Amino acid sequence: MKTLGMRDDIVINRITADVALPIRHRVLWPDLPMDAARVSEDDTGLHFGAYYKSWLVGVASIFLNEGGARLRKFAVLPEYQGHGIGSTLVRYTMEQVEALGASEFWCDARQTAIPFYERFGMRVDSAPFDKRGVAYVRMSRPLQEGFGSLEQGDVTL
Repeated sequence: MKTLGMRDDIVINRITADVALPIRHRVLWPDLPMDAARVSEDDTGLHFGAYYKSWLVGVASIFLNEGGARLRKFAVLPEYQGHGIGSTLVRYTMEQVEALGASEFWCDARQTAIPFYERFGMRVDSAPFDKRGVAYVRMSRPLQEGFGSLEQGDVTL
């Protein structure tokens, strides 16, 4: 268990994709079936949960490939947004993948979230595109030089 200095009441733990699924579904695609919040790579991803006073309130999944780390299915319950929980979770996952040797951190961000990701040094590096009627852009930032080809099976946290 890792307690973060930014807020002593937020704890980030490794979780499973199944534990993350209800929050993903509620925040990201509530009008679709629960399976819409899954991704095919869930069994190989690194999944993190943000706990506030022992309640799971935010989730993020990271998928490593070819030296990069992709943030997917990042979600914080609406009633907990705006209190630093999502920022803590993103910062923590960036630190974790950088320590593992990832050279790039990236995500497909909803256009409405661009200012949020810019606070972490991420920049838009694609034209807008559509996913299920929602406008997205690819955003990324370099991390360290990395250790070459980093694959999902190479990781133990």
